Amino acid sequence: MTAAHVAPSVTSRRTADLLLDAHRLSGLVGHPVRATRLRHKPNLSTVAALVSSDGDPLAGVPCWVQVAEPGHHGKIDKAVRRAADRGLVLHRIPVPDSELMLAHGTADTDPRLSTGLQDLSAGSRPIETS
Repeated sequence: MTAAHVAPSVTSRRTADLLLDAHRLSGLVGHPVRATRLRHKPNLSTVAALVSSDGDPLAGVPCWVQVAEPGHHGKIDKAVRRAADRGLVLHRIPVPDSELMLAHGTADTDPRLSTGLQDLSAGSRPIETS
């Protein structure tokens, strides 16, 4: 039985397990990272914030990641298209030896954060300092 054919009563957490494996995650993302603030949807996907392996926020490198089961790859595809429409790159990576798909990017490529960031930049004024 492959993971794509798991009975509905069996809950898969392999997307979360991948993100909890800092060594494997770092290899996929290409930076020494660990996942934090995981949001897991059993049998679908897991989304997390990324921090450096020492716990510091990342500057200019991936700060979020999503891993999706085969039936949920469409969410990643949509996020990739939305980022591309704004001239941004969201990395989409098939996870070796599995049917999982991983996507990672900077804050401006995050589907939820990007809306808030656009709202802030559209209405923001320079902060005056004295």
